[in-house]
Order: sequence, then structure tokens, then C-alpha cells
Amino acid sequence: SPNQAIVILDWQPSERWVQVRGTSTLPDGACIVTALTINERPAAWWPAEQCATVRDGQWLLRFERAPLGPADPPGARYVLTARAPDHPEAGEARYWVQAFIPYHGGGN
Repeated sequence: SPNQAIVILDWQPSERWVQVRGTSTLPDGACIVTALTINERPAAWWPAEQCATVRDGQWLLRFERAPLGPADPPGARYVLTARAPDHPEAGEARYWVQAFIPYHGGGN
């Protein structure tokens, strides 16, 4: 919806890093935090406390990640959420995906 204060535009996972980007109507400097669930369970490797800072209506979170394990099955249902702890009135954005995130090596 175009009137949402926080929007997740896309989520790009690769073997070694993850990037999430979005837009926000919150002021520059606002902190957006994200969380990821895999088959409705929190992903232990996701940096849930890491801030993505709003700049000119955009925000970006990029981080390296550890190899996936058995708790991160290919084809799982992933739900990414984003919120601004200092702006609860902004609500929460959600992004659903049936993901096949690449594994490190091993032919997976």
C-alpha cells in the first residue's frame, strides 16, 4: 500500500550475504529493524538488532551470513518483517517468500 510508513521492496539472499532494501516515510535517521522467520520459527542467524537507517526515504540492510544448516531447509516459507522501534505508529511491513536460498558447497 502506498501510504505505508515502512515498505520492504526486495530481499536478495546469496551464498555469503543478504541484502534487504525498502522505502519509508519516516524521518532521516530513523532506525528500521528486521526479523526473519523460517517455517514460522525465528532464524537464529538473522541480525534482528541491526539498524537500517532511513536516508532520503530509503533504507538498506546488508550483512554477511553464516552457512545455512538443517534448520534452514530449501523451499521453506520465509517471512521477513520490518519495523521502527522508535516509531511504533509506523506499524510493521511484511514480505513473504517461498525461498530456495543457496547453501555453501556440498552440491546443495
